[in-house]
Amino acid sequence: MKFSYQFSNLCGTVYSRGNLQFTPDGLSLLSPVGNRVSVFDLANNRSVTLPFENRKNIARIALSPDASLLLTVDVEGRALLCNFRRRCVLSHFNFKHPVDAIVFSPDGRFVAVSHGKQVQVWRTPSLTTREFAPFVLHRTYTGMYDDVTTIDWAPDSTFFVCGGRDLTARLFSLDPLQGFQPVSMTGHREPLVGVFFGRSLDTIYTVSRDGALFEWHNNTVPAAPAPTREGAPAGEEAGEPAAAATAAATTAVAPAAAAGVGKRYPCELLGKHFFKEAHAKVLCAALHRPSQMLVVGFSTGIFTLYEIADPDLGADVAAGPDGAFARHTLNPIHTLSVSQKRIDTVAVNASGEWLALGSARLGQLLVWEWQSETYVLKQQGHTYDMRCLAYSPDGQLVATGGDDGKLKVWNTASGFCFVTFAQHTGGVTACTFLPTGKALLSASLDGTVRAFDLVRYRNFRTLTAPRPVQFVSLCVDPSGEIACGGCADVFEIYVWSVKTGRLLDVLAGHEAPVSGLAFSPTQPILVSSSWDHSARVWDVFERKAAVETFAHTTDALAVAFRPDGREVCVATLDGSLTFWDVHEGRQSGVIEGRRDMAGGRKSTDKVTAKNAASGKCFTSVVYSADGRCVLAGGRSKWVCIYEVAQRVLLKRWETSRNRSMEGVLEKLNSRGMTEAGFSLAEIDDNDQDSDPEERANRALPGVQKGDLGHRRTAPEIMTHAIAFSPSGRAWGAASTEGLLLYSLDDLFLFDPFDLDEDLTPDAVARLRRRGEHLKALVMSFRLSEPAIVHQSLTAAPAADVPSVVRGLPALYAPKLLAAVAEALEMDGSPHLEFFLLWAREALTVHGRHLKAEAPRHMHVFQSLQKSVARQFDSMARLCRENTYTLDYLATLAATPHLQEEEDDDEEEALEMDG
Repeated sequence: MKFSYQFSNLCGTVYSRGNLQFTPDGLSLLSPVGNRVSVFDLANNRSVTLPFENRKNIARIALSPDASLLLTVDVEGRALLCNFRRRCVLSHFNFKHPVDAIVFSPDGRFVAVSHGKQVQVWRTPSLTTREFAPFVLHRTYTGMYDDVTTIDWAPDSTFFVCGGRDLTARLFSLDPLQGFQPVSMTGHREPLVGVFFGRSLDTIYTVSRDGALFEWHNNTVPAAPAPTREGAPAGEEAGEPAAAATAAATTAVAPAAAAGVGKRYPCELLGKHFFKEAHAKVLCAALHRPSQMLVVGFSTGIFTLYEIADPDLGADVAAGPDGAFARHTLNPIHTLSVSQKRIDTVAVNASGEWLALGSARLGQLLVWEWQSETYVLKQQGHTYDMRCLAYSPDGQLVATGGDDGKLKVWNTASGFCFVTFAQHTGGVTACTFLPTGKALLSASLDGTVRAFDLVRYRNFRTLTAPRPVQFVSLCVDPSGEIACGGCADVFEIYVWSVKTGRLLDVLAGHEAPVSGLAFSPTQPILVSSSWDHSARVWDVFERKAAVETFAHTTDALAVAFRPDGREVCVATLDGSLTFWDVHEGRQSGVIEGRRDMAGGRKSTDKVTAKNAASGKCFTSVVYSADGRCVLAGGRSKWVCIYEVAQRVLLKRWETSRNRSMEGVLEKLNSRGMTEAGFSLAEIDDNDQDSDPEERANRALPGVQKGDLGHRRTAPEIMTHAIAFSPSGRAWGAASTEGLLLYSLDDLFLFDPFDLDEDLTPDAVARLRRRGEHLKALVMSFRLSEPAIVHQSLTAAPAADVPSVVRGLPALYAPKLLAAVAEALEMDGSPHLEFFLLWAREALTVHGRHLKAEAPRHMHVFQSLQKSVARQFDSMARLCRENTYTLDYLATLAATPHLQEEEDDDEEEALEMDG
């Protein structure tokens, strides 16, 4: 068995905090998820979480205009510079201050970062040159009196405007220019949440928290650039000829100079507009510059779309209040309530068709197409902790249940939740699929076990007990006919018939909550674990009492059967895994796992991490598909896999390195403690939420008055449930961060082992031009560049496809199928038959090798099947439409009197016109 499981994806959490960012093509959306970044491919309906992590929760992200560099900054100002295309980390950097805004310039040469009351502009690191220190500070801009919260660049990247909590906005030039001084724009009554340039440099918009939109006319643009400190003009320093920079600045100044603008009023207030949303604050805003479309998100969960319309050129410009000239009008286009909580961030894609909205309190992410008024993406994770998970029999689906009472079903290939069942009124504690995979069962604290149909997406059966109980464990027998639920309050096990919903039996004997249940895969026996220091074996079908009792020294927390049904593993409160032979009724071995789970201290711990292992234990355990290993996770940041026969630890995975959570750090800094002996991390020193309404803590349901002096608490990292995929190629963990998926299939791992200096894109292009398509295709696979692979596929003539596939090594057959599946997913591709020819030849020639390695390449087969099915449905729909059209035309042609009536009508119309 292989143990090289790598992090594959993060489901269950789609947005946590920070800003959203569209890719330049507008088809993908980047969302911060804790200390990671998830990428949602909106065109192909799939999501993937990037494999790197920040030290703490991500506060801001920025993507370069060419989508090559990604900057992620956490809440402390520590940044990661990443190659977005290769999905790898290039450099670490510390801005040494929390960052509230970070924006790349439109030309991609600079990046502006807020640094408290200052703005720092850094040169964009290069991907072509090797640099020891890729971050080079260009200039620091001062003049603000409070923290800067928003920044926007001019379209030509020569100026930028920033706004902050000092109620003002300031205009800066990138380089010192002759006769130019930074310009202040005042008049707002609350902090600014957005500043934007219009289509040109002479228009600036500022949006404040109280719902005011101010329009400014910029009258100050200098005539020529001033020399820099090194003596070179600013344009030449940036890599451009000095004459070109001077000419550009002179051209920009010409309109202002010709109008005779005075120097006393560098920026003129042209108009004030108000959104007039009752009892709501503006929390975020975004402007689509080409269409002048403004999106505003409010604290009530409402977003409004406005159009900043140009004035009628034929009308006179009237003087407004205070002598301000209203140059533009603000026209509301669309208003929609999309969330029950505040909207924290909005974003607009490049075409202006899609709007992305995120709500951190609900963990909700929406992409709205405003023209058709439809959802492109609507995802929401569990509001509270995720408590259980289960894989479907085919491994394509994962079901999760949470404390919010919701049961969600996720697609492992796409990473999206496609159905949510909210019938439970209490937290969902356990879930499992029926052996057919067409139904799902869940147990809840509301005293019900519900069965859901995954074909019609409905609750078709509700299993209840004669008296109110709370279910904490659930299992189904291998035939799918019997369901058992364990209780936490009455210490009984209830047995139902899934088909009829009738209660068959009640198993009593435990003296504490029944924490786990498991049916034998081969025999009609049931094993239960309980807090009464025992695990019991029941013969459910014979209706007998407990056949065998396995005694433990501490509470039994979880139980699992080996696939052959001969052995049971029980996890106990002392951190041990105890193995029992079911047939002989004896203990076959024990694994002491407390030391393996040791590590990780809370900020309030008074003992070291080595001595803090007393509370560590496994709460979930599962066998591998071959039964040789057992995977366990619990109240720790570690997930461990053990070899059962030798009782040794094979490998362990750290589920998170996010220092925003408790239990991650091995050592605590003594400077984080006060003289009174408690941690500084408990003190909420955030002064951004000045309103008492926002500072009130309403974490508990039904709380009307919150504690205004509440302490800040961080969630503790732990693994609530764990499960192996039926194929054994992947496993999932329901942790504090969400649903973590680990896989043996390296979907985005770049391996440069086969690369050399002669293997370049130019060499592949030369081979294509010479007609050596087999060599070109093999070299493309070695480069692992999707665009180059696609070019090599389409360059080969259809007649040469069979010979190319026959000469292709079997090692590259899965890569060929993956490339064909991706090509079929592309919308508007005219090569449908051509790509199907590639797939048929690959399956025919390399079918034996692919069948032998089927579990390893299952994700490739699923992707190809999905792509072919999508094309089939599209072609079938088109054929049906064409058939109806042809039938209509044939019917019309077979009716001659209709044509005669049309001719008579045309003659009458001509006579009337004459």
